[in-house]
Amino acid sequence: CNLFFLARQGDGLPGEELSIYLDELAELARSHGTKVLYMQAGDTVRSKRAAMRCLYPKASDKAEDVNDLCLVLQFEEGDISALFGGDISTDVEEQLLRRRKWDKVLVFKADHHGSRYANAEALLKCIRPEITVASAGKDNRYGHPSPDAVQRIKESGSRFFCTIEGGRIRAVSY
Repeated sequence: CNLFFLARQGDGLPGEELSIYLDELAELARSHGTKVLYMQAGDTVRSKRAAMRCLYPKASDKAEDVNDLCLVLQFEEGDISALFGGDISTDVEEQLLRRRKWDKVLVFKADHHGSRYANAEALLKCIRPEITVASAGKDNRYGHPSPDAVQRIKESGSRFFCTIEGGRIRAVSY
C-alpha cells in the first residue's frame, strides 16, 4: 500500500495557489493508486507492528514560510524510532522542543535537506540520533547539506549519510 501524507490545511497555509497545488498533488497521487492521508499533530497511523505519529503542525498553526508547515512525523516499531522533519526551520524545531519530551531516536532524516537554517544543536542534543540521513541532489543550488549542519550532526555523535554519495538510502528492520 502506497501512502502519501499531507498536512491538514487550516488557515495557516499562505496563499490560495499553494492550496490548489496541494489539492492537485493529492489527486495525482490518488489517480496512481496511492492513499492520501491528511494529518495534524496528535494523529497516528498504525499497522500491526508500527506506528507513524504526526508531531507537527496542528491545523491551527500558522507560518510565514510554507516550509514551516511541513509534517513532522515520528515512526516507531519496537525499539526502532525515526524522526522525519520535512523542510522545517530551527524556529519549528524550537517549538517542538518546547511542546514535548523527547526520547532518543535511532534514525533522523535531517531537516530541510541538511540546511544551515535547521538541524539545531539543541534538537540534536535532545534526540541524540545514532544515524542521520540527508536527502539532497548533487551540486544543488542551495548547497545542501550545509557544512555547518553536517558538522553539528557529526559533533552530536551521529553517523551521517547523504543521498549525494550513495543515492537512495533505505532503513530496513527485521
